[in-house]
Amino acid sequence: MSYSLSYEAPVKTDFGAKTWQLFLLILIVNLVVSWCFNEIVFTREVYYNILSERLDAGRIDEYFDFSRKLTVWGYIAQPLLFGLQLMFFALLLQTPLLLMLLDIPFSRLFRIVMVSSLATTAFSVAKLLYLSFHDSTEITREILDFVPLSLAAIADLSTLPKTISFLLGKLNFFEVAWCFMLGKGLFETGKISQAKAISVVFSFWIALLLFQLGVVLYFEGITS
Repeated sequence: MSYSLSYEAPVKTDFGAKTWQLFLLILIVNLVVSWCFNEIVFTREVYYNILSERLDAGRIDEYFDFSRKLTVWGYIAQPLLFGLQLMFFALLLQTPLLLMLLDIPFSRLFRIVMVSSLATTAFSVAKLLYLSFHDSTEITREILDFVPLSLAAIADLSTLPKTISFLLGKLNFFEVAWCFMLGKGLFETGKISQAKAISVVFSFWIALLLFQLGVVLYFEGITS
């Protein structure tokens, strides 16, 4: 005999579109944003601004031309990478739910994660709009690292270690929106209480934050 503690919350349809339609829509928006970044923001002048202190002009030109060739493959691989990212996040999210004996179908978790990715897409759009107000000759590494609507945007990062700057950047409106959409999606499955949904999402966010922080510390050790 099995027991299931469920909460009868209404099940939403998430914009009234099928999962593959939402996937395609978000993918197209991400591809357009990526194209704008590559063609409008990351110009040859920006590469000079960022790399001129470490590389000579000839090496910068080679690096720029090579990165341009890679962008074509990036556009081709982006659908696969986006799908794999959503699947990975859905699997991570499913792990604590299984430990809590909560049976939420993987397909539903995949959709919840996908809908929540609209927050990260909105972040990319906001970052693109911010950078578009700067001339290519003005864009520096500090401007590229700017995180809109974050604690890092109001702090003096020049006096702070890179790890602290990273953490302040992660505390932004878009991260909060992402967590809210995840928690809302879980609660609307009718399988989990609001309090448990919040705890699961918070634990999920902390796990991702620690992983990303580890990557930052690793590359900081390499470049130092």
